[in-house]
Amino acid sequence: MYEVYAYWNVVELEAMFNAVASLMGSGDYRGLLQTIAIVGIDAALTKAQAHRLAVAAHDGMARALVPAHTPLDGDLVLSVATG
Repeated sequence: MYEVYAYWNVVELEAMFNAVASLMGSGDYRGLLQTIAIVGIDAALTKAQAHRLAVAAHDGMARALVPAHTPLDGDLVLSVATG
């Protein structure tokens, strides 16, 4: 079940989201929900370590977002190391 939390009129907010979804070719805004995160660290990481960092960050998103890890939501985490 999806829910929209807002401090103003939720009906108007949902209508606005659905209007954007119809412009994008989707019938409902719920199919357009995506979360993108970038985790940067000032250290030298191997490819495996950077992957593990991204996995841990994605698990953190799962604690904060409901629903998470659905097949069509498009959640994405990138990890970047500058060292």
